[in-house]
Amino acid sequence: MLQMVMAKQEAILQQYGPANPLVTVGQYRQTLGRFIEAAGFVDSQEFFKEVPPEVDQALQQPQPKQPDPNMQAMMQQLQAQMEIDRQKAMADIQSRQMKAQSDIELARQKAAADIQVKREEAAAELQILREKLAVELQLRREELSAEIALKQQKLAADLTNDVRLPG
Repeated sequence: MLQMVMAKQEAILQQYGPANPLVTVGQYRQTLGRFIEAAGFVDSQEFFKEVPPEVDQALQQPQPKQPDPNMQAMMQQLQAQMEIDRQKAMADIQSRQMKAQSDIELARQKAAADIQVKREEAAAELQILREKLAVELQLRREELSAEIALKQQKLAADLTNDVRLPG
């Protein structure tokens, strides 16, 4: 009968660990002691130590699972790769921002140069127009002066002809 109890206790401890609700390590030790005593041995402590109550109590507390070293290594690699990817993304973003700023500055400079060229072209056209108008004005003055001189000569000739006739 003790063998059957021990077998069940062992199965429970193996499957659910020392923090299970059915059997403690101390109870299993007691079953082992009785089995040895039933076999005719007087002192079971020759084979198994007694489990102090504080150790039995400590064993009943759920133990945090130790993380798998391979899993930890994979997690560290994953975190390192994520950090590398994050840094690459940040560098890419910064590079794109700098390129965008450079493109904007280049566009501003080009626009300023285009505006300056248009101002110079407009100023040159205005100067050409002024000179053309000045030449046209000078020609018109000369034409008018010539016309006036011609009319004066004609008038003088007419006056001379009028003054000679009667006499």
